[in-house]
Amino acid sequence: MKYKNQLASFLLVVFFLLTVTVGYARETIVLNTYWAEPVLVDFIQSMMSEAFNKLDIDVRVRSMPAERALKDSNSDHGADGETLRTEYISNKYPNLLKVPEQIFTLNLVAYSVDKDFQTNNWESLRPYHVAHIKGMKAIENKFLFVKPKSIQQIENARLLFIHLVKKRTDVAVWGLIEGLIVIDKLGRENNELSRETGGIRVLKPPLKTIPLYLYLNKRHKGLILKIDHSLKDMKINGSYQKIYERTIGQILPWHGSGQVRP
Repeated sequence: MKYKNQLASFLLVVFFLLTVTVGYARETIVLNTYWAEPVLVDFIQSMMSEAFNKLDIDVRVRSMPAERALKDSNSDHGADGETLRTEYISNKYPNLLKVPEQIFTLNLVAYSVDKDFQTNNWESLRPYHVAHIKGMKAIENKFLFVKPKSIQQIENARLLFIHLVKKRTDVAVWGLIEGLIVIDKLGRENNELSRETGGIRVLKPPLKTIPLYLYLNKRHKGLILKIDHSLKDMKINGSYQKIYERTIGQILPWHGSGQVRP
């Protein structure tokens, strides 16, 4: 009888502990990003983790090609959201709802090896063969109206700059911070390609400066205002800048690098 009472007490304690554990289990959401370089992914992972932690939510950021990432996060059973997207992406992907607070700034610039000209507008690219990353709507939409000699859509940033240094295109269009980080990484590789990257120049001025946002799938509509406040707080209390300096800032300093300032 004593044994049975002890067993019953033990099972009751186990049941209680399991109930408490389950009751306090944190939700985890998955956010897509088209960024692939580890330092960039680390930046967005750290920023999103900090912002959602205030809501007792864990975040896992995963990298995938830009076009596929959008289709996935827009679907009913895909990722929970999409990071680093332009203002009007919901027009084509209606299941994605924008969080109002800007999370980054994309300075779109033209890169070239053997061309040197002023990029005062998109029309300046018309005489050249141009390449850009597939799925970047901010770039694709511009080329609906401006028609260069040819347009190549490349799968990722690394391949984009390999195309450029091998002169398979005259101009590559990509973000300033994102491009410089990829070029730096290629330049540190001990091969013929690394020597060729030294000839890449950034054409000026930037073609366009674009605010980027976090989008959540409509099934998380209730989080929009909460995460908006959390992101605002991060800029005010300095945690946004600290994350930048710990990640991207190790390669490109905070001043003048085109990021969102608090």
